[in-house]
Amino acid sequence: MSLTGELVFRIFLYGCLLNILIPSLVLALDKSVSIFYPLPIQEQGKVIVAHNLYLGSDGGIWVHDVHGKVMYFDGQNVLPRRGSVLPQLSTHIVYANSAFWAFEQHELFRTYPGGERELMLSLTPGTQIIQMGASNGMIWMVDGGNFYSYEIRSGRVESLSLHELYQLNSASKVVINDAQFLVSKWALATNAGVYLSDEQGFSHVKKSGKNFIQKLYFSHKRRELLVGSKRGALVIDIEDKRPPLDRIGSSHVLSIAETEKEYWIGTEDGLFVYSFITGKIVQLESNHQDDYALLGKKIYAMVNDFQGGMWIGTDKGIFYYSLFGQQFTRYPAQALSNDGSKTPIGKMVPLNSDGDYLAITAQGLYNFNFSGELRKHLIYPGKVNDFVIDDQEHIWIATEKGLVRYNLSRRSIDTPNLPLPLLQTAIQHLSLDNDGNLWGTSDYQIWSYSLSEKNYRDYGSEWMVKAFSPSQITLLAAVRDGIVIGTEHGAYSLFEKQIRFDFASHRYGEIVQVVEDTAGHIWVVGSYGVFQWRKDQPESVTVELIEENIQPLCIAESKQGMWLISTKGISYYRNQELTKHFGAPYGLISNEFLPASCTVGEEQDTSSLIIGSQFGVVKTNTEELAVSNLPNIQVTFSQVSVNHTTKLLGYRMSEPVKIAYGDSISFQFGALPSSRSQSLEYKLNDEQQWQRFDGALLNFDQLLPGKYRLKVRSANPMQRYRTEALFDFEVSEPWYMTSMALVGYVLSLLGLLALALWWRTRMILAANRKLKAQVELKTSQLRHQSKIVLSNNHQLRKQLQLHHTILGSVLNNIDASLRHLSSYAKVRSWSEFEAPFNKVKQELAQLHFMHRGDEDESKYHDLHLLIESALKSWHEEYSKALIKLTYSGEPRFVEVRQFNLDVLFNAVLTDAIKRLYKHQELTIQLEVRNAQAVIVFSDFGAPIQNINKTMVTLSGSSYPLEELVTRSGGELHVLALKERNVIELAWPLATLPELEAVHKQEESELGAKVSIDEVEKEWLSKVEKLIELHYSDPNFTTSTAAQALYVSERSLQRRFKAATGKTFKESLNEVRLEKACQSLLSGAKIAQVAFDCGFNDPSYFSQRFKHHFGLSPSQFIEDQEN
Repeated sequence: MSLTGELVFRIFLYGCLLNILIPSLVLALDKSVSIFYPLPIQEQGKVIVAHNLYLGSDGGIWVHDVHGKVMYFDGQNVLPRRGSVLPQLSTHIVYANSAFWAFEQHELFRTYPGGERELMLSLTPGTQIIQMGASNGMIWMVDGGNFYSYEIRSGRVESLSLHELYQLNSASKVVINDAQFLVSKWALATNAGVYLSDEQGFSHVKKSGKNFIQKLYFSHKRRELLVGSKRGALVIDIEDKRPPLDRIGSSHVLSIAETEKEYWIGTEDGLFVYSFITGKIVQLESNHQDDYALLGKKIYAMVNDFQGGMWIGTDKGIFYYSLFGQQFTRYPAQALSNDGSKTPIGKMVPLNSDGDYLAITAQGLYNFNFSGELRKHLIYPGKVNDFVIDDQEHIWIATEKGLVRYNLSRRSIDTPNLPLPLLQTAIQHLSLDNDGNLWGTSDYQIWSYSLSEKNYRDYGSEWMVKAFSPSQITLLAAVRDGIVIGTEHGAYSLFEKQIRFDFASHRYGEIVQVVEDTAGHIWVVGSYGVFQWRKDQPESVTVELIEENIQPLCIAESKQGMWLISTKGISYYRNQELTKHFGAPYGLISNEFLPASCTVGEEQDTSSLIIGSQFGVVKTNTEELAVSNLPNIQVTFSQVSVNHTTKLLGYRMSEPVKIAYGDSISFQFGALPSSRSQSLEYKLNDEQQWQRFDGALLNFDQLLPGKYRLKVRSANPMQRYRTEALFDFEVSEPWYMTSMALVGYVLSLLGLLALALWWRTRMILAANRKLKAQVELKTSQLRHQSKIVLSNNHQLRKQLQLHHTILGSVLNNIDASLRHLSSYAKVRSWSEFEAPFNKVKQELAQLHFMHRGDEDESKYHDLHLLIESALKSWHEEYSKALIKLTYSGEPRFVEVRQFNLDVLFNAVLTDAIKRLYKHQELTIQLEVRNAQAVIVFSDFGAPIQNINKTMVTLSGSSYPLEELVTRSGGELHVLALKERNVIELAWPLATLPELEAVHKQEESELGAKVSIDEVEKEWLSKVEKLIELHYSDPNFTTSTAAQALYVSERSLQRRFKAATGKTFKESLNEVRLEKACQSLLSGAKIAQVAFDCGFNDPSYFSQRFKHHFGLSPSQFIEDQEN
């Protein structure tokens, strides 16, 4: 046979084969209108053309585009925003086991996202790898003469020679396009059919023919091999248990994927789906005029995300198809009109159980049948405002020209005679109540017409609240109790022939639809929300919506519950509670539904929800939808950054991520198919409560060292199963928080404490030595001073005894002289001297009695004088204690047996100063009571505690106070009251008439004397200051001092002697010697001390020092050192 004849024969055979295959393919092929969701970045005008799509091991989609770049899509963002995840661009990249694999000459490399490239395999040098792929945990490679397989887990490498494969083909060159591992064999897709590896080499799969095979896919579940050729896909059962299937598609196969119920075949001419259950082949199509179409004919890549969705890469971008969306059947808007124009659909009402529905369109009132293929019939052409069905026989139609009746059985207009307002006035809304009354609105008026009694009644427009009128009426809805009137500002009810306005409905805006459910509750849909009029509650109840700020559109009831249509999708209510919600991207589109355009109809024992959409009509089975659950949302950690630097992208490491203490770690989350509207919540470690957060970004700063586990899940309460995504990371412990550092801190602290203790000890020892030296110095000074004091006390005691003896002799002589003078005065009749003589005698007697000590002998004493003297001696102490002393009394003479009154007064004043507080007052009064002179001490201080038992020292012996009072001839009374304390001392009163004249004379002289004493004190203080200032000057003498005081030397000597009893020179020498003693005690030299204290001659200084202190200066210093 010639070459030309053979070619003709082959063409004839191919033609016969096509005549057989194509009719069967056309008969089995069906088309379905579907929704395809583009990537969010495509809304911004960006297009990613994918060469391959891979499902990430932790979720998300890896995209390998036609430019060789690798990107990651997490449901919202494509990462990175610029460039590629991998440092090298390549068209030969595969994804397996969370890593990307690529070859370069004879070497195989592995790269984790964001990581460095690792060399995993090196073939024989000189070998050139030309193709690679991944299948079932293995990487396969091909060079010019061998086929290699690399097992990822074990690293085992096997090779198969391709020479036998070349021998089986007459082709000049065999190209391996794809490979799949089938349990124990490799299937190779070549340009000359499919071949299986065996022990001897390769065997040809006859069903694949010698055709060019681009793609292979092996279904482990069904044990079938899908072979993608240039004329569609073949399904080969490797166990030969099923009959061969028809070819799927008729063009070049570019990609293959599998779902639970279907095979998906992507070709150069569209997308085909083969159903395992029905055996049908459906070509998925979309309306090319909307934004949710599958753009592009060439399907380069597909991947099943096992979350109920399929990701499809075409030559126009990447799209998502929801398998859950197969619950919804769509009829395009072009099919709803006779002329093919895109017309929106309005009110819909089920007509019968055969799937017929009445619906309003822009062309008129249609009868649609949605059971299977769409069938339609135009009932009434023209503009239709509303309609109602009367007993399945007639349809009342509201038009702009009046009311029209349509007969369903005759399929014609048969409008009866009606009142003129119903035939000539435009009617906007209609409703038919249970009593057969037809309700309608014309402009702002409401009317009713009884179909049985033919009565017409006009309710006018005065029923509307004036604050809101004029306002459009939006609907009339018949319920069991009457009519609900919807307006632009709220809802009215016409119950029991009374119209009432629900003011609470005003905040829901325009009333869109009203439906009464089987329980008798009325659902009212407004533009801003939904509320209920429940039959058991007088007030309206707000209905919970799936989200805030969405617009309700329509509501319908089925046996399963209520179906609320909104701009967000379909919400299912059961027992008055929101149970489920269905929306984008699960087969529906946000904002696609039309207001007041939904209904529920019965079709062959099934219930269908029909919804009007901008893209046509959406139909779903309510029984199946009520028990369906949306695919589980798996949250993924799409990107992990440390200090705003990307650490991980699209995958998780097997080991926890370690970060340094003080670093911030941030997580970006994703969720397929879309994370745009997802609400998430998290728990860190073992926290009790889940914490909700907005957005898809979570950041942690300043975490304490330790291991952490972050759990994240969806916060959508409508989701049945909320799977938790886990991420482990560890905050490293810094060196300054380690146990060794803590030990170092403790040791350092102890060292510092020891050093501080050592330093403090040294300082204390130095201070002690200094203090000891000072103490020794002061002790030595006190010792010498005490010796001087004791010596002086001894001399003073001897002098005092001598003075007492001399005083006693002088008093006796004075007494005798006074008696002689008194007698002489009486003889001379000098009566004016009698009173002074008596006064002098009395005072000498008191002085003589005091001098005699504790001898018992009654004498008279002036109690006023004694108490004043005692108070003067205590005045300074009481002033320092801030206690006020107040005394009142007159001279009173008392009879005292033993003189100890000074000791008694001192004891009482000592007790008082101890008991009184600051700013209190001690009051002393001298009174005459029952021939006794009584001294009363009263105060408001602390209570008196046994003052009568207080021991008082007298003449070296101690006696109780009460005993001393008794010895003196007096009485002691102590009164401890709640408010105050009172002490009374009383002695017998004595009268001396001869002294009364003298006392009167003294009282007149007392004032002048006091003023003179104050002047002398001031002058004496000035002189003492002058001595203190100039004592160190050896030239400072009495003459120098007189000049400084502006007086004569003689006047200074006389006045100073009168005031102090000493001469000025004696006082100056005493000051100089006291200062010298202080200097010697401090360690100064004798000669230096002499000059410093005003002595020109040290020997003269030594004489004066020894005369004054009884020791020479050298002896004084020697005694100090010892």
